[in-house]
Amino acid sequence: MPSLLKCKTMIKHWYRPIKLAYGPYQLCKTIGINSSGYYKYVKRNRVISKKMKFDKMILADIKYLQIKHKRKLGYRQITMQINKFYSTINFPKVNAKRILRLMRENELLGIIRSKNPSKHIWRTTRR
Repeated sequence: MPSLLKCKTMIKHWYRPIKLAYGPYQLCKTIGINSSGYYKYVKRNRVISKKMKFDKMILADIKYLQIKHKRKLGYRQITMQINKFYSTINFPKVNAKRILRLMRENELLGIIRSKNPSKHIWRTTRR
């Protein structure tokens, strides 16, 4: 019997067009998975935990800071600014690893700028 992880995309795509003709039990039976696994999958996607809500709020702040500073800030600077702001409104501190994870998942990492070669040449010729 195939696992739910392999078949969940099949159910998701098949269920919408033939929703009126067949119920989820018949679809799960034809695919070869338990209907209880399907309902656990649906329930898991509906329930939003406190952590997920807080992550969405942090993500909104990260996006704001990235737009404000034109994506020049890395995760450490963003962590410092978010923690400074959250301390004023009595929110808990946010770990840098959490901010880095959110930035990676949403492709919000700062742009790595190259060094200015003219400044580097000026330093070497000045000695």
